[in-house]
Amino acid sequence: MVTLESAVTVQGESVSITVGGDNVRINDSLVIIADIEVSNGVIHVIDAVLLPPAEKPVAVIGSRRAGLRTGFLRFG
Repeated sequence: MVTLESAVTVQGESVSITVGGDNVRINDSLVIIADIEVSNGVIHVIDAVLLPPAEKPVAVIGSRRAGLRTGFLRFG
């Protein structure tokens, strides 16, 4: 029985946990194998890869010289 509605990942991001009938989902990913006991915890296999949100640039730094545009993005 699943009683959690969310959990926090190792990277500190929150994921949602939903139950519908016999299905359990982590965000939009379906849990396909649950409760695999290992020496340091429990594994649940899902049908997708969970990726952290992409970092958003906080500044664009660059210059224009001789018609060329150069620069880089700085991430927060």
